[in-house]
Amino acid sequence: MVSPAPTVQQRLHSVLGLPLETLEGAPRDVPPPGRGFSRAVAICGVLAVVFAIVVFTRSQPVSSGSPVPLGVPLSASPSPTLAFLVVQVVGRVNKPGIVRLPQGARVADAVAAAGGLTRRTDPASVNLARLVVDGEQIVIANPSAASALPGGSSPGAGAQSGGSRGALLDINTASADQLEDLPGVGPVLAQRIVEQRTRIGRFTSVADLRQVSGIGAKKFADLAPLVRV
Repeated sequence: MVSPAPTVQQRLHSVLGLPLETLEGAPRDVPPPGRGFSRAVAICGVLAVVFAIVVFTRSQPVSSGSPVPLGVPLSASPSPTLAFLVVQVVGRVNKPGIVRLPQGARVADAVAAAGGLTRRTDPASVNLARLVVDGEQIVIANPSAASALPGGSSPGAGAQSGGSRGALLDINTASADQLEDLPGVGPVLAQRIVEQRTRIGRFTSVADLRQVSGIGAKKFADLAPLVRV
């Protein structure tokens, strides 16, 4: 029996070396899916479930442990504290005036900032260890003023408490030597004060010191808290 002649497609596949199974209409053997394919499908399913859980978890709002009541600030602002103290130092110091001191400063610091005590001032007459209060006036009193005051009151208390009247020098009864103990008053100016007092009879007010030659506005401002009439 004579076999049928090969077709054109069969000849072409024969020339190209292609298997005849690729021809249209030729039977093909498709292998069934194996274990590898089933395992891949299972892994993909697990990954899809994990991805869905992660997305759902991140989409939920995060709640704090305890709710914050309305009207209550989240953090209480600290009360402002002074960075420094401002005090006025007058009396028997070399540079009377207003000075700035750090927190916790003492009278000794204020005196040092005001140029220190004058030459004739006894440090024992002043409580240099006392804490300074913001806004106070520290009067370093004249230690010899007690002899010019009725009753001979001690000037030390006035120097420590900020200037009591008992520590003030009476310019109507003070001698030239006692006047020299005032800050900025030398022998010449002290003698002028005595001469002015003799000329007018007596000082009626502390402001009468402005009539003395050599006492200007600044020097008067330094002397006024330390004297009386």
